[in-house]
Amino acid sequence: MINKLTENELEKERLELFMLAGVKDVVGSLLEGMIHDLNNILLEMSGNLDLLKLSLPTGKTDEKVLKRVKRLEQTKEHIFQMTE
Repeated sequence: MINKLTENELEKERLELFMLAGVKDVVGSLLEGMIHDLNNILLEMSGNLDLLKLSLPTGKTDEKVLKRVKRLEQTKEHIFQMTE
């Protein structure tokens, strides 16, 4: 009786571990997809920031605007580093 109970418990644990491994695979795949999408958004943001910088008049741009553009670039770089 004790042996049978132990076998049933072991089988239950094996099944739980198998299901947990499946859940981890699904979550991992979802995260990979989200990171890929985030990187695509960051690349678009990067390109638009570059175009914005090129369109700013040299020597005539408000210091506040330059600081905001710089802050956006820093934020973009920080997110790129997080997704590597």
